[in-house]
Amino acid sequence: MNKAVRKILEAIEADVESCCSKASETMAKGVASASSLEAKKRLCDAVHGEINVLIASLTHIANFPAVDNGSANLIRMRLASTLRELALVYNNEVEDYVCAEKVLREAQLLAGRSSIAVRILQDLAVVSLNALNQRAAEVAAICGNIINQLEKSLQLAGRQEEKKNVCDTAFAQFKSQTAGRLEKILLSINQREGLFTVGDQY
Repeated sequence: MNKAVRKILEAIEADVESCCSKASETMAKGVASASSLEAKKRLCDAVHGEINVLIASLTHIANFPAVDNGSANLIRMRLASTLRELALVYNNEVEDYVCAEKVLREAQLLAGRSSIAVRILQDLAVVSLNALNQRAAEVAAICGNIINQLEKSLQLAGRQEEKKNVCDTAFAQFKSQTAGRLEKILLSINQREGLFTVGDQY
């Protein structure tokens, strides 16, 4: 690797380290001082956005001329570690398990077969179950609201045709509001089948 490329890579590594360190500090201080789950989520969303902007700007690294795989892997591992840290904050502090799972899977893609990949798989075994339960609870709440509205509307409906229209409307609401969520639940179940645990981290 020539000196010019080495300097460029060192600058990239410094930027990544600075961004990741800042993200960790922001999470630690911001979450501790946040007054609500909503405030914690806004903070985590902002951190996630900044990390994603950095990752998007580094997509060329793996194919950068004269950059050895070891250098690129170190950068990816640092980013994966920070994303994992963020995912655990989403899970433990924000209680947004769906976001936690999403961020962990982003970290998993970066981690490849590195040592941190095993820890991410351990986390996913727990977080993906939390996300599955959260999605199921959301669907249950939607169904409950639709049923409550259906019962009220049926009491006000007169003729049989009006009652049928009420039922048709409720069914249409059910399909439009739950179809995507149910697909994600099925996907989450399928993804969990590929997980394994190594030890008990929790």
